[in-house]
Amino acid sequence: TMVTLEKVQMEISKSSARQVVLNLHDLTRVEVGGIPGIVRLQKLIRDRPNSHLRLCFLRPDIYKSLAEAGAVRPAEMADNLL
Repeated sequence: TMVTLEKVQMEISKSSARQVVLNLHDLTRVEVGGIPGIVRLQKLIRDRPNSHLRLCFLRPDIYKSLAEAGAVRPAEMADNLL
């Protein structure tokens, strides 16, 4: 939900973490209105010096939707946490 996404953004903005892994295993759908929030979260992480972002366990249908919207970078995708 947007509330959860906003909480995640707030926690990450308070953190000094440079390595961020988003485990999206339980994500079952993404509504079009939620994509800008995902993009803002990614930007927040990418704008940090020497930061790294990984999106893990993203379902193929959701990946397709996000890719079509330009909201994912293939280099940041992973099938697992390694």
